[in-house]
Amino acid sequence: MLNAIEARWKKANQDAFIAALILNPFHKIRPLQPLFSFSVGGVYALLSCLWEHFYTVPVPVTDLLENVQEYLVESGHFADIRSWQHSICLAAEAMKTSPDSIQVWDFAQHPEALVRSIIQLARHLLSVCINSASCERLFSSLGNILTKLCNRLGNTTLLSLTEMKMHIRDEHLCNQCLQCRLKFQLEGDCRQTAQVTENAGSAPEPILLPLPPPPSSAPDATPKANEEEISSEELMQKL
Repeated sequence: MLNAIEARWKKANQDAFIAALILNPFHKIRPLQPLFSFSVGGVYALLSCLWEHFYTVPVPVTDLLENVQEYLVESGHFADIRSWQHSICLAAEAMKTSPDSIQVWDFAQHPEALVRSIIQLARHLLSVCINSASCERLFSSLGNILTKLCNRLGNTTLLSLTEMKMHIRDEHLCNQCLQCRLKFQLEGDCRQTAQVTENAGSAPEPILLPLPPPPSSAPDATPKANEEEISSEELMQKL
């Protein structure tokens, strides 16, 4: 298992995953080792590389460096970040949901001011869902729809049918229809299995016929041949 995880980690975009962990206000650099790569300078260099990768505009050096310093040491605009986290956790606990880390960044942004560079990066990274199950389900639905009988569907029609199918599935999940259907299917399978077992137990035992007797030993063929020869000679003599 560890080898498989390590192999996947080598193929993944490690900078994006590490930056997403650092820009999560509920974790930041606490789970990471105290290395220079996770200092203020290392985090700034990491976010600068991601900025150049995501956006075409130059890196706002002064703004990004100031934001990284204030965010990591919880000063300046992020001096009250602990109280924001506490309020968001209480609200999430009351609603029985997980706290949203993007809400913490929304607390640090004025609605009428320009979006800070670190907040823009945080929203961009934390808005991505790293769960690939939905993507795999989408491709499975495309494969089920695009069969030999429906191979003339255009891309627009195919995508529309797939989206409609996934929306219906989401509605069934919200209405707990899938659970009822799965329960009904499992109960039906159990009843069918029990019926087959009962029929097998109540079936009459097969009647075993006695084995046929072994064949009698055949007489020696040589005397018969001799008898036939003698009979032929006698017949010739008679003629």
